Amino acid sequence: MKLSTSILAHKLKSKFTLQNKKALSDQLHLECVLFYCDGDEMQNHKIYICVQEQVSDQDLIVPKEAVLFCIGKVRTRNTGANGQVFQLVDDTSPFVLFNEIQRLFEYYSQWDERLYELANQEGTIQEMLDESFRVFHNPVIVSTTKGFVIDYSSLMDAMPEF
Repeated sequence: MKLSTSILAHKLKSKFTLQNKKALSDQLHLECVLFYCDGDEMQNHKIYICVQEQVSDQDLIVPKEAVLFCIGKVRTRNTGANGQVFQLVDDTSPFVLFNEIQRLFEYYSQWDERLYELANQEGTIQEMLDESFRVFHNPVIVSTTKGFVIDYSSLMDAMPEF
């Protein structure tokens, strides 16, 4: 399962004070979270966590398809072609942040696995839509481009507004 910067920011902002300057992306390309060690070369499609005290005074280069969470102020090279950098200004444990990001991967992976399970075991479209409610927090409808409803979440039957 892969995540986007917009999912990360949306899910983490309730627990951490995040600051970033670059627009968030909906592209699902982030694969895993790692602790950054000074001198390591960052790779695309990875999420890195670093603490100000662990990083040298040189500017960090964040690849375009990578994300860096900095606890404290860390200098980064801002060329416009760099990846997303989030700064956490409060006193946050890097381990707590790591665990929260890892929980997000697990949450979406469980949903993904459940959808595959339903698809491979002759689950219905409605069961898949019901399973997706906890992710989207809205009932989901599958329709054709002409508006013909193929199926919808059974939760809609219990909601008076539908």
